[in-house]
Amino acid sequence: MDAENLIPIAYSDAKEIKSFAFAGNNKLKSINFPNVEKINEGAFEGCINLASVTLGIEPPELGKNVFGYENVLVRRIVFHIPHNANLVAYKIFFNNLEIDVNNANKVKIGTPTLPL
Repeated sequence: MDAENLIPIAYSDAKEIKSFAFAGNNKLKSINFPNVEKINEGAFEGCINLASVTLGIEPPELGKNVFGYENVLVRRIVFHIPHNANLVAYKIFFNNLEIDVNNANKVKIGTPTLPL
């Protein structure tokens, strides 16, 4: 897929991402949900070009396989969280996704929220 065809998604007011909301969207490049509280099952399943996820101060509750079967897409995603994020809660969040919160290649702390 050509880079110019990839799209970012940003919803500052979204509180919940419904099950399979973006599933199969191979044009999705990045997501920015600074206020999301819950991401339901399979919301980003099959989003093979998703490379960047920006979240807010508190980590969202995750449904089953949000990033595909056994969250396989997590291996290629970089997560961005604000400098004032709840790191204790995020350690649990990332542990559930089998990511070390201290891995600077996977978790960028202090990254500003992307513009809408």
